[in-house]
Amino acid sequence: MIALGFVYLAHFLNQEQFAWLEEHRSDVAAWALIVLGVVYIIFALRHKLQHKLHAPHNHHHHDLPKDKNISVWVIFIIFVLGPCEALLPILTAASVLSIEAVISSTLIFSVATIAAMMAMVSIGLLGLQKLHWHRLENWTHELAGLTIMLCGVAILCGL
Repeated sequence: MIALGFVYLAHFLNQEQFAWLEEHRSDVAAWALIVLGVVYIIFALRHKLQHKLHAPHNHHHHDLPKDKNISVWVIFIIFVLGPCEALLPILTAASVLSIEAVISSTLIFSVATIAAMMAMVSIGLLGLQKLHWHRLENWTHELAGLTIMLCGVAILCGL
């Protein structure tokens, strides 16, 4: 679906503008991940500090407030901007055939990509559940922010 958005956007941009957007798309997504990770770490540390100041003897794990957590939407927007290099040649070939070919190619690619992501996350989760991370449980939000930030760094490094 994202690729269909780029095909639609191409009608409003000239070739030079679209080429610039395509060339810088992954860098924008990478920097957005880095900024989101840093902001998430700062927010988590600030929340932890505020919680310790108000309840210094309570050592229970507390989640960040759900109403202030917009990270899911931010990550969604970042992945909308994120690289999709494998899909572009497929769409180019399909665009010669018909709009139906473009739509079906996009749907098949999207389903296969999401299924692969879900499988990898599930396998990773099963593996992580086998390990005992009790000492790190109090730092889950900070580690999540670090992971998001490192994903952006990896993209910038070409990984």
